[in-house]
Amino acid sequence: MSAAEPAKPAISPAEFVVKPGETAKPSAAQIARQVRHERARSLALALVLWVGIPTILSVVYYGFVARQQYESVSTLVLRGAEADAAMHATTFTEYALSREMLAQLDNDLGFSAHYRDGGDPFSRLSPKAGSETRYEFFRQKVDARYDSASHVLTLRVRSFSGKSAQEFCAAILERASHFVASVDDATQQALIVVAKPSAPSEAKYPRRAYEIVTVFLASLAIFSIGSLLIAAVREHAQF
Repeated sequence: MSAAEPAKPAISPAEFVVKPGETAKPSAAQIARQVRHERARSLALALVLWVGIPTILSVVYYGFVARQQYESVSTLVLRGAEADAAMHATTFTEYALSREMLAQLDNDLGFSAHYRDGGDPFSRLSPKAGSETRYEFFRQKVDARYDSASHVLTLRVRSFSGKSAQEFCAAILERASHFVASVDDATQQALIVVAKPSAPSEAKYPRRAYEIVTVFLASLAIFSIGSLLIAAVREHAQF
């Protein structure tokens, strides 16, 4: 090579041109951007499946399908010494929530039939329910609690109509009070009905907004825990 000739470049610029039929290799930045895009899409899909769909279903159910439930409430005051009042309250509560009480309500007022024929597919009593299932359902709809500090016993009954709730509550109150009095004649004077069974005109259940928010938060918590577990497994396995 003579001194007058220019030096040739080590690599020709033509070598950087992608020839027809060849594919350009993505850069590291492009690969990273594609990975982030795929992860964001997977995250969005998982959110829809695990959070969005359950929340939408809860809106549909509690907003349009769930049958309204009414609650009748009655309160009693138990007079006497603390030990005696607590004993009377226990007797009243145990009988009010007993299988014998359920049998009487079924025979006289059709308690189980009311919950079997009414309601929606998720809140009604199954037609094939056996004795134990009916009793568990009874315990979900009837509640009796005693406050030892105030000597106040509260009886609550929930049903699909205000009239039925009041009838069931009145029957339980009358029969449980009669049973307690039959155990001890002096007990009849110790039970004072402060408030007779109420006749609710507005439904108390379902609490639509509360239930929907609860489903949303529960779904979100499950999704978050699942995402953390999957991330931990992938990191450990070096995926």
